[in-house]
Amino acid sequence: MTWPRVRLGDVLQPVPRPVDVDGAAEYREIGIRSHGRGLFHKEPISGTALGEKKVFWVEPGDFVLNIVFAWEGAVGIVGEAETGMIGSHRFPTFRPDVSRLDTRFLLHYFRTKEGLDALLRVSPGGAGRNRTLSRNAFLNLVVPLPALPEQRSVVQQVEELERKIAEAARPRCLADASIAGAWERAAEDRLARVTATRPLGELVRLQGGGTPSKANPLYWSGSIPWVSPKDMKRWEIDDSEDHISVEATQESPAKLVKAGALLIVTRGMILVRTVPVGRLTVDATINQDMKALHAGDVDAEYLLFALRALNRGLLALVAKSTHDTRKLETDKLLSFPVPVPSRDEQVAIVAYLKRLRDTLAAASERAAAAGKELDFLARVALSRAFAPAFEKRPTSEAMAS
Repeated sequence: MTWPRVRLGDVLQPVPRPVDVDGAAEYREIGIRSHGRGLFHKEPISGTALGEKKVFWVEPGDFVLNIVFAWEGAVGIVGEAETGMIGSHRFPTFRPDVSRLDTRFLLHYFRTKEGLDALLRVSPGGAGRNRTLSRNAFLNLVVPLPALPEQRSVVQQVEELERKIAEAARPRCLADASIAGAWERAAEDRLARVTATRPLGELVRLQGGGTPSKANPLYWSGSIPWVSPKDMKRWEIDDSEDHISVEATQESPAKLVKAGALLIVTRGMILVRTVPVGRLTVDATINQDMKALHAGDVDAEYLLFALRALNRGLLALVAKSTHDTRKLETDKLLSFPVPVPSRDEQVAIVAYLKRLRDTLAAASERAAAAGKELDFLARVALSRAFAPAFEKRPTSEAMAS
């Protein structure tokens, strides 16, 4: 039997709670992951740092979404863990008519294809940040809504199946975590046998980066990679998301970095978790949040493996800087002790760590394949639970939605 449908605004009402920001107070903002993966908490921020930013209190039980990424399922429910937290103007909060709506049902509905299509329709504009949800159009959506007991039954069915799937996936998650840490632990152990160390500054020549003026479109019309922290996800860097022209390398601080140099991120929030290091395989440029290391008295490939292996030591040097971001000071970086064996031993260590890396990468690929199968099962379970919402409806009702 097909479920009845209701206008969303009849069961969900916007409830904004403006915050009178105290410059001396500290606040925690929420964020929302896409694809219905729940809320997360941002780093604490002072009222002074918030400045004139409009922020609002969130309360447990709120249905909340990110108007910029609602079209890809950035919706969630505020829980007890978010008590006393805030959200920006991009995170409107709504309260349900609890006699008619279980927000968990609505949350799961917006994870289905039909639910995501509905959010896409009320988020006009281009791709990405240009596609912003219209709050009025959102409240005018017509959504499937069975009686409250059936909503709860669907929620229980979906969450029980997903709990079982999560239990099946747990060994894979543990395997992924083990794989991620196994190489670093093995590499640390191998390097611990090297007794001779030297400060990094004695082994490399440092080169900084910069950003060409955005006001000059000619600077951004070339083919030279301009590497920034978002590109530092691989061992070897052969391209970047952004590119600049030859003129930019001649007239701005973004000078050419020769292939073979190591790149390291020295500023940005990525430094909360890791200090990315990679090796350039093409001539490129870098932005001001990074440094290029030109190896001298050490094999460049060995240095790459050593800095990757000693990442926890580098991370310990990271400190907070202005506006609560993270920074690895140049003097601390150049003072960092690096094990330096003989050239022959450097080559042998690289060969050993390469073999280990490739073996672990193959294991990770097998774990990822198993994860895709479990994700498919989760989508099937969700689709079956909401089957009555997708049965063919009368033309007039279909047009209303």
